[in-house]
Amino acid sequence: MTGRSILPLFGTRFSSISRSAIISGMNTTSSIQFAAYIEHVMEVALYGTADLAFWREQLARESLFPLNVNGKAEVLISVPHLLWKGVRFNELSISIGVSAREDGGTPDGFFLPHAFNSNRLLAFMERMFFQTPYYYAEVQVSEQIPARFAVKHGAETAFKGRMIGKRDPVRREVEHFEGPVHLPGGKYFTARISGLTDFYPFSDEDVLSVNGVRETVTVFGWLRASNFIPLEWRIRGDAVHGKSRTFRRNS
Repeated sequence: MTGRSILPLFGTRFSSISRSAIISGMNTTSSIQFAAYIEHVMEVALYGTADLAFWREQLARESLFPLNVNGKAEVLISVPHLLWKGVRFNELSISIGVSAREDGGTPDGFFLPHAFNSNRLLAFMERMFFQTPYYYAEVQVSEQIPARFAVKHGAETAFKGRMIGKRDPVRREVEHFEGPVHLPGGKYFTARISGLTDFYPFSDEDVLSVNGVRETVTVFGWLRASNFIPLEWRIRGDAVHGKSRTFRRNS
């Protein structure tokens, strides 16, 4: 999995705080009642594209539509390191950009099919209290350049990404996202992610690999089947992550 060109991935969802109060096709709601709000998050994110037809079929099962950007679906891999109530842990989530329109013409949040937490208790609490698809795995991440992340099951490295060599960012700006994250089974929560972000192209030498895909980790197989192409690293050294409680969608 390699990529060269950079697209304005999630450009209307993740936007500079100073540019607009309209993000993700909806008004930002500073009155969100957060069930969890964590500051000083270190995060490695990887953005890319995938086959639109594949994700249209998958999301149809959830009555959702993929965001259509130049005939491609968009995928976000987020790997934050967090400290919550004295507990340090890492997460890895894989999300798909979604639209409220069947033609995929507007960016309206994300669909979260699968995620991992390096703390067994927190993974259980996510499933039990938030109905989110979090499962335990050893998650490793470093935001220091060259950035890297990995998901391990025992001795097996199931999924990993790594920059090769140090480099300077092509740009730096504050990003802010606030909007719905849809979950399997017709549920959603509202998320906020904000922080100063360094942007790096995913170079031909950089690595993203899926190894020994287990049938129980379907989302890794989906990345392969949808021809996921990584395009851009986005690194945050001091971000905030917030989420509301989980609600059921009206439709």
